[in-house]
Amino acid sequence: MAAGQSEAACPKFAASQKLDPGMGTKFRLAECYEKVGKTASAWALFLEIGDEARSTKRPEREEIARTRAAALAPKLARMNILVAPASASLPGLVVLRDGTTLDSAISGVALPVDPGEHVLRATAPGKIAWESKPVVAQPSKTVEVTVPALEDQPRVAVATITPPDSPAIERRSLVPLVLLGGVAVVTAAFGGIMLGLSGGKANDANAQAASLKGARCVAPPGTNTNAACTTLVNTAKSADSLHNAGVGMFVGAGVLGAAAITYLLLPPRVAKKPSTTGLRATPVVGPDGAALLVSGSF
Repeated sequence: MAAGQSEAACPKFAASQKLDPGMGTKFRLAECYEKVGKTASAWALFLEIGDEARSTKRPEREEIARTRAAALAPKLARMNILVAPASASLPGLVVLRDGTTLDSAISGVALPVDPGEHVLRATAPGKIAWESKPVVAQPSKTVEVTVPALEDQPRVAVATITPPDSPAIERRSLVPLVLLGGVAVVTAAFGGIMLGLSGGKANDANAQAASLKGARCVAPPGTNTNAACTTLVNTAKSADSLHNAGVGMFVGAGVLGAAAITYLLLPPRVAKKPSTTGLRATPVVGPDGAALLVSGSF
């Protein structure tokens, strides 16, 4: 500040006062504010120093501080903030000046402010926030600002969205499953019987072959002159036919069983609903205007 760099000195004095408060530092900060034109801030600090000096019984400092404050008083610019009755009666009303909340008692009171631009803001539940940036340019003048009646926040009509109905699931009939499974079981049972009969015939053919004691029999049966050979050939042929029939029935039973399992594992069918179309118009009102929201299903 001694080098004339008051703009750079003020923040340093303020930081020093915050870290290690002292009457001397506060006095230098008040002087710095006066040099950069922040007359209201300087005036308020000089008054604080005067009160502090009185409480600590330091009359010399009190006199100096109050003299400096008195010299600044005629130069002070002031701001008179008026709150409209409609806003003053609002519950939860908050009025801020430069981010500092103002007590409701200051309405209509001209308070000292530093020259320059200030930010006024008023808020209340359910109301649109109001903001103004008045500029205090001339010393010894009072700027009057009125906080108007706050406007209600807009009510927005929102269309209710109904979730689509869950698709209806059709349960599959169990009749095909029962029929396929039943036929597969019966077919497998008959196949087992056929194979059992085939085994019995094969045993008979072996016994008949043993009784021939090495005689050779040829097919077809009619070419054999030996009656025992004819019987043996017929028995062997019957055993082979029964065996093939039994195997075929087991294969058929397997196919039917696979069909039953496939039917069981098929996904359920969704019932079809008749298609519907329609339109719905909903008004939407906002801070910047109004619109018409059109929705529909096709």
